[in-house]
Amino acid sequence: MKHLATVALVAVFLFSCSENITFVDTVDNPTGLLDNIESYQSIAASRAHFIEKGKKWRVVEDSRSPRPTSRPRFNIYAAKIDEYVHLGHTGSLELIFFNNRLMSTFFFPDDSAAYLRSLKLKEHIDLVSRDEVNYSKNTRVWKARDFRSLFYVAWEDTRLAEEQSAWIRRYS
Repeated sequence: MKHLATVALVAVFLFSCSENITFVDTVDNPTGLLDNIESYQSIAASRAHFIEKGKKWRVVEDSRSPRPTSRPRFNIYAAKIDEYVHLGHTGSLELIFFNNRLMSTFFFPDDSAAYLRSLKLKEHIDLVSRDEVNYSKNTRVWKARDFRSLFYVAWEDTRLAEEQSAWIRRYS
């Protein structure tokens, strides 16, 4: 009986903790994404970083939840940087923000096979023989093709991805 009470208390605690997600909090330990770009950066800080480097920032999505509402906000913002170079390979870079926090980066290299070889050699990320790796505690890296059949490699902060999924499970 004592064991059952302990299990019940743990379940209540975990449920109450998940209820306290604000969907806008930042962390003290962002994770490195592509090129050590850190997760949790704001849109303004990321934009300033790329503009300062002479890159053109193009908005490809800016969807915002209607306000006011009883649900927490759910805003997705995506920007694209053309002619981005990573590990000596040119391509386009897309940055995805969830509620003004950088969640993931998608790199669309011009030469996917050569890029995957460089990624394995220089970053020790083997997506030649695998489709996905956990690069660090909070960073997942994977390869895929988008709806246009364009090849990409993505870096994602798993905490923000889980937070986004929790919002969808709870409010949609």
